[in-house]
Amino acid sequence: MMSDQTFEYDESEWPLVHIVSPNGPLDDASLDRNFRSMTAFLERRQRLVFVIELGASSTLSVAQRDAIRRHEAEQRDLIAQYQRGIAIVTRSTFQRAMINAIFWLIRSPSSTEAFSDVESAKTWARGLLGQTRSTSPARRGLTA
Repeated sequence: MMSDQTFEYDESEWPLVHIVSPNGPLDDASLDRNFRSMTAFLERRQRLVFVIELGASSTLSVAQRDAIRRHEAEQRDLIAQYQRGIAIVTRSTFQRAMINAIFWLIRSPSSTEAFSDVESAKTWARGLLGQTRSTSPARRGLTA
């Protein structure tokens, strides 16, 4: 079971990286640790897609939405070169609309899409990677 502020990372379907956010409001330190983890995946310098599953009651403050924009700007070159896409999974219609607005404003160099379920997000991610299913041996956890 994950603690309240811990993100979980599953790279068993590499180069698809499934990230599960903590449930409830995120603290800034947890969000910052997640950005560092995502950057570590990008620094492998291999194409990838992130599938980020938001907890049922995950919320972002205005400052945290701005932090997303700053992270995207700071890592823009790595994102443009290696990140094929980012899928955000949330069951909340409001959150999907907010996420689409954030990434529209950011103008991310990679594809972005919001989904209501993980399997649809993974199918989309595999399409971006030119895969029909997982092709890598199982690997778990962040090693950076």
